[in-house]
Amino acid sequence: MTIIKLPNNQTLNINLADYGSSFKKYLDGSYKLGLISDNPEIIDENSIHYEEVNIKNDNTKKKCFKNKIRVKLLDNNYLTAHLIHWVPSDGYFFVTQDKFWDKFDNENNNNLDEKSELNNKITPPFPPE
Repeated sequence: MTIIKLPNNQTLNINLADYGSSFKKYLDGSYKLGLISDNPEIIDENSIHYEEVNIKNDNTKKKCFKNKIRVKLLDNNYLTAHLIHWVPSDGYFFVTQDKFWDKFDNENNNNLDEKSELNNKITPPFPPE
């Protein structure tokens, strides 16, 4: 766990490894920090941050984050970005505007294949706007 200091002089334990690649992206500004308390709709699967996708070969539907979502950040700015890491149990998330994620906008046309479904069990699905 890495402890960071928040603007209100409180601290937050984040699970990005000290000086690992994700932590370095936070330090260089590539990853932006947000609090779930400032974005309570992020945990509501019926909010605008989610979309329903069809699971191919299973004939079922699943709620997934859109590839990009608009969120309020810790610095009180709003940003439309890709949700790269979230820890609902600890109340925070990170987003990124890395161009890599642009290619996934509307990629599956609201459909997931079995491989995507397997990956979504490991990491949360990610949102578009």
